[in-house]
Amino acid sequence: MEPRLAALKERWVCVVPHRGDPSRIDATRRPLYRHMILNELVGGPSIVRWLDDPQGDHVVDALVQTYAGFDGDEVCKVEGLPAGQYAVLDFEGEEAELEASRHALRLWVQRQGLRPAGPMLQVHLMDPIEGILQQELQLPVV
Repeated sequence: MEPRLAALKERWVCVVPHRGDPSRIDATRRPLYRHMILNELVGGPSIVRWLDDPQGDHVVDALVQTYAGFDGDEVCKVEGLPAGQYAVLDFEGEEAELEASRHALRLWVQRQGLRPAGPMLQVHLMDPIEGILQQELQLPVV
């Protein structure tokens, strides 16, 4: 699929830093999502945030979209993902192909004369009826 530009609204997310290998993000993401479900705080999909300037073994964060008004708890802190222009790439494929897709989206942004304005987001979308897992790569741009 070809990348596109989209104006996205502000989103509130619960955040837990993931330590270690990014391919093991589910060890952080699944408990966070379960916590959010049990406390009726899920307001949207789970997201992996790829840090622009990773420190040591902290390369990604696990995020789950929540509702405005929730201030966080002992499990997670709450942040706002800013509204604005995002370069977006739909992704359906093998996990091993995600790194190349993230790179391709960054190159597309550069070719458009834009520059990243924050970390790349990997948003997990799912069609519950069909059971199809879809992902969307989102990169804020200016």
